[in-house]
Amino acid sequence: MLGLSFDATNGDTFNEIMRCCKNCGYREACAVDLKRDPNNPAWKTYCPNTGAFIALAEARRSHETIKSLYKISE
Repeated sequence: MLGLSFDATNGDTFNEIMRCCKNCGYREACAVDLKRDPNNPAWKTYCPNTGAFIALAEARRSHETIKSLYKISE
């Protein structure tokens, strides 16, 4: 939904996200919501990683915009 790829996320960020997931009180609701409709943003209302996911998605979009403006290839 957000266009994120965790293989592109730095290790510290990924570890912090995973730590929050492991300790989350909404794991069952999250699993049900993601299985039912992974594009439904309902998870944003309870996910402790919402801020991190949104920041990562915004950083990715900014990076893609800069690449397209300067025609940078990877």
